[in-house]
Amino acid sequence: MVTHRVVEYIEQHLDSDLTLVEVARAGSMSVDQLKRLFRKSIGVSTHRYIVQRRIEYAASLLKNGGRPLKEVALRSGFYDQSHMTRWMRRMTGMTPADLRAS
Repeated sequence: MVTHRVVEYIEQHLDSDLTLVEVARAGSMSVDQLKRLFRKSIGVSTHRYIVQRRIEYAASLLKNGGRPLKEVALRSGFYDQSHMTRWMRRMTGMTPADLRAS
């Protein structure tokens, strides 16, 4: 099963460009092992989990302060504001502005 170390590594590096190679290395396994074991343990792909956690983190930043959307996007690991907006809309049905207003 996926180790606590892998999930912890992801949580600590949400704001950076996480690659499967880096995440697998943190868990002392190959990329193929990571992909297989992560889905089996967590129930979603590694990429989907990372995006979900980034959206959750971005949502908390949006609700707890007046940071500009660009800053929220970068702090939560998205390439830019539009990247965050696309993923947020796709995963939650809401835009960052919708979340901030709620």
